[in-house]
Amino acid sequence: MATDPTDPTPAMSDPQTPKPRPPPSPVTTTYLFLYNFISTILWFSVLGRVLLLLPLAGHKRVYGGVGAFTRNTQTLAALEIFHSLFGVVRAPLATTVMQLSSRLLLVWGVVWMFERETAWRWAYCSMLVAWSVTEVIRYCYFACQVGGRVPGWLKWLR
Repeated sequence: MATDPTDPTPAMSDPQTPKPRPPPSPVTTTYLFLYNFISTILWFSVLGRVLLLLPLAGHKRVYGGVGAFTRNTQTLAALEIFHSLFGVVRAPLATTVMQLSSRLLLVWGVVWMFERETAWRWAYCSMLVAWSVTEVIRYCYFACQVGGRVPGWLKWLR
């Protein structure tokens, strides 16, 4: 049976046609919602701590008040490698590894290893504010997306 070249719908046996993904299981959906919701709360906590510590204690004390919490919060994101590896999410593994490793390198390989030189600088505070704002928006967006409804303002921010 010949296919019609003017037909915009691809033939079922066309190897170029990607197979549709099956819908995620309720367990996967619940897990992803909880993961993204908890990550939103954790990064919002980082942002809140930094914004409270800056005026109350000064930039030189931000690391003491939020450094370990930030390292642990960022390390939790290593789960995203497994999400990609096992197909829980559609994110490409290489991209996920690169993005995560750059963040882990900064919190563990630079700030933690060279704490005396880096943690007391304004750059550390600005890095945390930029990261946490970005991550709050990103994880909140994903939680809403998994939940089935993303508000327009959040789409705009994303």
